[in-house]
Amino acid sequence: MHETVVLPCPEQVKPFRQNKETICIDKGIAETISKFWEKGFISLGCCQGDKEKGLNPDIVLPETYDEVKIQEVKIFLSSIDDREWNLLQWQWKLVRV
Repeated sequence: MHETVVLPCPEQVKPFRQNKETICIDKGIAETISKFWEKGFISLGCCQGDKEKGLNPDIVLPETYDEVKIQEVKIFLSSIDDREWNLLQWQWKLVRV
């Protein structure tokens, strides 16, 4: 478990976070995620990873982000942060029982 900081939840993220006013973010990526949100991007989750274990930081993007939007995210992240980021998307799958 990483040390976290509490940040104001941006308006574009609130609908995905039950309209909560604040959100806990791993301290090691809080500055980058704040800038990410300021740019208007949406994150559904994130983790700072573990450099010592070779684990990159992650951001979970909305399923509505297409390849063009994902490329925009990649370009933006590389302009503000020199780490390699894992960009993830949840995909819904119907499972019948």
